[in-house]
Amino acid sequence: MKTCLKLVLGAVLGCALFHMMLTGSPVPMWHIEALENPRQVVEVTDNAILMDDGNRLALPFIKTLPAEHAVFLEALAKGVEVDRDGEVIGLLRVKRICGNDPVVYSKLRVNLSDLAGVLNPSGIDEEIVSADAIEFAQELYSSLSESVRIDAYLLSKMRGMRRLFQNTRDKPLQASVD
Repeated sequence: MKTCLKLVLGAVLGCALFHMMLTGSPVPMWHIEALENPRQVVEVTDNAILMDDGNRLALPFIKTLPAEHAVFLEALAKGVEVDRDGEVIGLLRVKRICGNDPVVYSKLRVNLSDLAGVLNPSGIDEEIVSADAIEFAQELYSSLSESVRIDAYLLSKMRGMRRLFQNTRDKPLQASVD
């Protein structure tokens, strides 16, 4: 009995040591964010997200939504919330891109305007964002396919889109609710 316990304990400690050598953490970690007040999505059209209460949400900076894109629909699956800044937030499960990442499961809050801009740069509203900036985004993000992997690379592209939107300050950032 003691030998068996020593073997099991040794195996567990050995795995923890190996994981720590690779990632800096002795145990795998999980990072799960949640929506505080999620509202269920009924339908997505080309220009709005239809909510279960009958409201239509139009995303800031976006005139045409990637309504059929699998990644965008995944971000809407658990509902959305409108934060205090008027931004519409969804959830995405982000995959690891490297075995050195100690976080084995990650579900993050994502800004849907940023995601829509990356997935469909031609859908950015040219009345708010300059034509040059939209052309730049189209060149930068045109290589994304329908089967884009949801990982840190996509998140970095979304941060770039956020910077592009933040440099456009002549229009309000509020989501319009009908």
